[in-house]
Formats: sequence, C-alpha cells, structure tokens
Amino acid sequence: MENRAPETLLFDLGGVIVDFRGGEGMRAATKGAFDLDFCTNNWGRLPELEQLERGAIAPALFADAFIRQWSLEQGRDAFLDEFKHWVRGVVDGAPGILNGLRSRFRLACLSNLNTLHWDRCVELGVDAFFETRFLSFEMGARKPAPQVYAHVVRTLGCAAGDVLFFDDVSANIDAAHAAGMRAHLVENGDIRTALSREGLL
Repeated sequence: MENRAPETLLFDLGGVIVDFRGGEGMRAATKGAFDLDFCTNNWGRLPELEQLERGAIAPALFADAFIRQWSLEQGRDAFLDEFKHWVRGVVDGAPGILNGLRSRFRLACLSNLNTLHWDRCVELGVDAFFETRFLSFEMGARKPAPQVYAHVVRTLGCAAGDVLFFDDVSANIDAAHAAGMRAHLVENGDIRTALSREGLL
C-alpha cells in the first residue's frame, strides 16, 4: 500500500501551511516578561485554549483566562486582535505547491484551531486550497483523539490507507498511523521537503 499513490493529501495548518507564532505572540503580549523558549512551551497550556479549539467556549472567555494567567495589561478586545494575528501568514511556497498538487490529488486540511485563527486563515486565502476542511472547533474534538481520524476517513469516504497526512506534531502523526493512515512529520515548516520525501514533488 505504501507504494501506491495516495488518494487524499491531508494537511495540518499551523507549522505546515500557515506561519503560526504562538511563542512570539505570547512574548509580545507579556512585554518580554518571559523568554521565547518559555513562551513557546507555555502559550497553549491553558485548559481554556483546549475548550476554545473544541468550540466549547467563546473567545472572550479564553481571552479573560489568558489575561488573568499572564497578568497582561491590555484589555480583552486588544488581546484578541493580537491573538488572531499570531497567524502571521502562509508558509513560503505553500500556495504554489498546493495549487500544483490539486490536479492530481484531493486536498484536505485537519487542524486544531479556533474561530479567530480560522478567520485569519480565510483572510489569507488558505480555505481556497482545500476541497474538504476538518477544523477542531467545528468537530468538537482535537487531534490526537482517535475519533477525529475516524471522522476524517468516514467523511472522505475512502480507506484510511489512501490518506497521506502531514503534521508537525509527533503525537498527531502517531495517532494517524494508529488509525491506518499514512503520515509524515513536517519539520521546521518545510512542507516541500516532506512532500519530496514522499515522491510527490
């Protein structure tokens, strides 16, 4: 099966297709109170973020929790505007790569994200790259939960082994393999190398 071309290419967004800077965003929001490594490792630790990414709470409640946890000076609306723009842009070269793949494969995305970051992705035109979108805040579940991958396969209507998934988190790759998918870890936002190693470019 590994030698057969996949039917669907499934992409994570942050760190794969879009340039997301959570660590830098938190460091700016806290006015440099913490170093970048600390911010990179801790910006997403609040349970309210997990709830936001499952669509279980409104952005305002997440903002209030983040502001309180990290003693931010700005108000809720200012923080949420900054938070939305932690999605900086599209990874260099990704639009051309995806547009080149669309004639040969079905393209879909599977991402843990919230409404604000998805709105930013839409502003950047990311939604137009994909025929099918699986977004955690719409599904009510996040990777690496097994039901997420089962939902993807069921919705796509294909065998799990006909899906090739690209993600930058090892736990998500492991869960995809457990679900029967083919999967490839993307390192340092280098989607071109990941695709090349699979013989797709």
